[in-house]
Amino acid sequence: MKQHFIFLLLCSLFLFSCKKKKEATPSTLKTYLKSYTEGNSNRQFNYDNLNRFSSIVYNESGLTQSFEINRYDNIGNITEYTIRTTGTTQVTNINIFYDTQNRINYTERRDSATNTINQIISYSYTTSTTVRETKNGAGLLLNRNVYTYNTNGNIIKKENYNNIGTLLQTYTYGDYDNKLSPETLVPLLYRNGEFHNNNYRTYTVTNHSTGISNSYTVTYTYNTEGYPTQQIFNTSPIYTYNYIYEKK
Repeated sequence: MKQHFIFLLLCSLFLFSCKKKKEATPSTLKTYLKSYTEGNSNRQFNYDNLNRFSSIVYNESGLTQSFEINRYDNIGNITEYTIRTTGTTQVTNINIFYDTQNRINYTERRDSATNTINQIISYSYTTSTTVRETKNGAGLLLNRNVYTYNTNGNIIKKENYNNIGTLLQTYTYGDYDNKLSPETLVPLLYRNGEFHNNNYRTYTVTNHSTGISNSYTVTYTYNTEGYPTQQIFNTSPIYTYNYIYEKK
């Protein structure tokens, strides 16, 4: 009887130890962006049971727009998602295509009712720039954005052109911190070609039609991991973003 009891005790300890090994410890938990808010707007990031994005829901003053992820490829790239907006019957499907380096090559926007392409966004890359071109369904250029990056993978300049190549606006970014940007936690498709590994603390906007430039500062509050929990744009008016994260 005593031997039987010891055997059961050893089995219980073995099963408990195995269970403990499978449980995530604080050091192995990953950080995920749960939501961020600014004024009356809120963006909620939802995940599936594999901790992949399942949807991104945008709420502002009673209007809700959801980006529902439909499909991933076998290496984890999002290849299709659907946009739905409350109060309308319009549903838009987006297909995403990647190059051999897993960078977005182009996206196709389709009206679900007619299955016709009404927008194409293409991307081209060099070692320090990304060019994003938006065209309508007929392939006519609507606008062009050029992003220039530094060696740390942060945007230092963004140039906006119209459909005939006229430079409209230039944004320059500087004084980056050495902390982690929330943008590192969102999908490529959500960033539209823009990417900051770290957080910029100064930026300047130049309007080339008027020749007027305005410079601003941005201040941050960080959590213990180095992610911003609050981001304040010291403009007029002041814009404040609050970020919530979760670990799992």
